[in-house]
Amino acid sequence: MPDVIFTRTLLTQEQMYGDLAKVGSSEPSLGLCYLAAVSRENGFKTEIIDAVALNLGCKELAEEVLKKSPKYLGISSVTLSIYNAEKLAELVKAGNPNIKIIVGGAHITAAPEETMQKFPDFDIGVIAEGELTIVELLKALENKQPLDNILGIIFRANGKIKLNPRRPFIKDLDSLPLPAWDLLPDMSYYHPPAWSLNESNAGLLITSRGCSARCIYCDRSGFGNVCRAHSTDYCMRMIKQLYDKYNVRHFRINDDNFVLFKKRLYELCEKLVKEGPKITWSCFARVDTVTPEMLALMKKAGCWQISYGVETASQEIHDIENKHITIEQIERAIKWTHEAGIKIIAFCMIGHPLETPQTIRKTIDFVKRLPIDDFKMMFLTPFPGTELYRDAEKYGAFRRDWRKLNAYVEPCFIPYGMTKEELIKYRNMAFNEFYLQPRIIFAYLTSVRSLKQVAAIANGALALLKLLFKKKNGKK
Repeated sequence: MPDVIFTRTLLTQEQMYGDLAKVGSSEPSLGLCYLAAVSRENGFKTEIIDAVALNLGCKELAEEVLKKSPKYLGISSVTLSIYNAEKLAELVKAGNPNIKIIVGGAHITAAPEETMQKFPDFDIGVIAEGELTIVELLKALENKQPLDNILGIIFRANGKIKLNPRRPFIKDLDSLPLPAWDLLPDMSYYHPPAWSLNESNAGLLITSRGCSARCIYCDRSGFGNVCRAHSTDYCMRMIKQLYDKYNVRHFRINDDNFVLFKKRLYELCEKLVKEGPKITWSCFARVDTVTPEMLALMKKAGCWQISYGVETASQEIHDIENKHITIEQIERAIKWTHEAGIKIIAFCMIGHPLETPQTIRKTIDFVKRLPIDDFKMMFLTPFPGTELYRDAEKYGAFRRDWRKLNAYVEPCFIPYGMTKEELIKYRNMAFNEFYLQPRIIFAYLTSVRSLKQVAAIANGALALLKLLFKKKNGKK
């Protein structure tokens, strides 16, 4: 029997992506893998049950947990899945009240006290980075020691909820063991987004933590504004292990800004060029951090795609949201990236503070004019822990229902002067206008190299037609 099981609950593709479900993704949870790695390294019998990969609903997942009868169940949850986490905890407690339920992840980090008050089946919450906290917590529970001095937790004691002080962020990320990928289901259970057009197994990496930006719509409570990174050698160890043991040939690097640590970036790219392995990879970057020289080296090292947070073409909106970039910087970064031969994804949002039909039209025209290869338009969603969640009513009407905070499905924040129906209409219009451009259609058709890619493009086309059909028939 395991001492501890780490898990996350299932959100279906339809729940996650709505009409865009066919182009959604299902990727490994690095959070679970890191927690399992440190738990196992410290002598605890550890398992992962990834309900997302195994397609297990709360009832089926609870049955699996109860069969294994661990002492502790760790549930990682974002805001959208927090009610599922409570349902799982309720079912497990009903079957075995002796199992301690420990919840962690972005949601409880952002709203610890409110979460514990709302969900009585959670025994303990782990706040922010959990690797050091979970080990100290498990040891205290094993030895029946009080929890009062463990940093970074919230727990129930004598009928009350106690929030301990935060734990400092981990300075040396290399002190962590490699993620426990071996405790996941087979990599074939996961799939990257359809637009990645990737034929082989895809590996997900996060090589740094923290974000130096202070945008009002981003939650920084988990990793903070102090940026820390794994070393070049640690990154190479992760890449080589996934390459050698799991046949991964394509890597999606999901750091908030992978190019921020420039010395490491150059070292890593040079190692990949000189030593291999020969891989392809994609990453996220801020438009104010790239240079032509950097992009040329990244391309040589296997980078084929960069995602930029374009958000809007309105400088006034960027300024009020503390994005600290300019329209000129966006245009320049996209031009340089295109010239380097790297594909570009522009991530945009609709429904900003100060948003109007005119600013939306400006954004649509902007992304169509630039050499952007893929375009994502999500509804701006004020998540717990963000400044916008706290101050949303300054700028518009906000439905504070955690179950509805989904940036893909429908808007929960409506800026003053606009309606929900308008935002949905313009979002659908943006997708249709961008992807029905002849150059985009031609680029997708000429990129096909396999039947798998044909299926990915077909699914994307079906999702697009669904949005177009709704638009023409006045729905949503």
